Amino acid sequence: ATGRPSFEFPAYSNNNYLYDGGLWVGTMLGGEPAVTTHFYNPDQEWSPRNEYGGEPRPQKAFFVPENPDAPLVTYFDDLLLRSESNHIPLGIKVIETFEPGGTVIDPDTDEEILAPWAKVTYKLYNTGLNGDLQDVYVSLWMDFDVASIDPTNLAIDDLVDYNPDLLLSYMFDWDDPVSEENDIGEFGLATGYVGTALLKSPTETIIAHAWWNWEDDPKNDAQRFDYMTGSSPYMQGYQFLPNPWNLGYPAFDYRTLQTTGPFDILQYDTVTVQFLLVAGDGYEDLMSNAQLARDLYYTDIASEGDGLSPSTFTLDQNYPNPFNAATTIRYSLPEASRVRISIFNILGQQVTVLRDANQPAGRYQLTWNPQQAASGLYFIRLDAGNFHKTVKCLLLK
Repeated sequence: ATGRPSFEFPAYSNNNYLYDGGLWVGTMLGGEPAVTTHFYNPDQEWSPRNEYGGEPRPQKAFFVPENPDAPLVTYFDDLLLRSESNHIPLGIKVIETFEPGGTVIDPDTDEEILAPWAKVTYKLYNTGLNGDLQDVYVSLWMDFDVASIDPTNLAIDDLVDYNPDLLLSYMFDWDDPVSEENDIGEFGLATGYVGTALLKSPTETIIAHAWWNWEDDPKNDAQRFDYMTGSSPYMQGYQFLPNPWNLGYPAFDYRTLQTTGPFDILQYDTVTVQFLLVAGDGYEDLMSNAQLARDLYYTDIASEGDGLSPSTFTLDQNYPNPFNAATTIRYSLPEASRVRISIFNILGQQVTVLRDANQPAGRYQLTWNPQQAASGLYFIRLDAGNFHKTVKCLLLK
């Protein structure tokens, strides 16, 4: 948030929570750890590739774009040798797509606002430089500074934690250890909690959540790989490091790293990893937003690479049906549309709105997890432009 402002929260507030962040991909090559990183100089090992199309360079993906519904696509790879960082290329090309959360309805005001979340998707293509890549780990590294509006000791009074249910690594402001005042939240100026959560990977799980302060920044691929796999001596035997406070450490300038894997990327094959970027005004709001984003965030379920859009509007029957915990709702848009998906009970009363946002053409799915709803018959309604359709579903608890 100092020098490279991004991860602005709330939107248009000019209050930024992220100093830097980026993708790490690691595996073993010739019996030695090899990790391609976006880290501090000189370890910025991804190179922009405008010949692939998209943006000519990796952008700071954590910002509010001019069009809150438009995805941003960047292309880069690790094929260049970098003697200054002793980089060993893995032979990975990356297509990164940053998708803002669009607009949602604020439940407190019923006004349309920018969603405090976004999705970043990495498609990792193995060029075959090193043949099949086995036991690959993928991490998202973030150096949050909470927050740029802090008029005193920015970044040195933060804490970090992890929510295993949401696969969420997050950071927040705490009391400045050198101040005599209690300045948690910077007297109301920096009450935001910010974090990242895994949405999709071949293993569908986080295998390590790490944090460290600037004094323990990894200096080489072996140390980085240890953090990725949860085997760093600084992690004290934990795969998921607890809050620094719980381990006897003070609030300080921390970094977070959450890792998914291991999985193989065969020669000339592509795998997809997705992360959620999310913010909230305090702990409860962050958890609520992270859960809401998981429930509402669309997932494009069209076949990868077919380049086709649906020819008609559709709302499929939810599955499973009947259901007793959660059910998946799929629908198709042949053109960009304003989409509203609502749930009604048998009396015709609206129970909840699962989605209210502009979306491009595509095939989508979301999950309804009605924790507070009673057993009974419900109706799922899709409104998209002039298209309207309702299907019945049965909740059995």
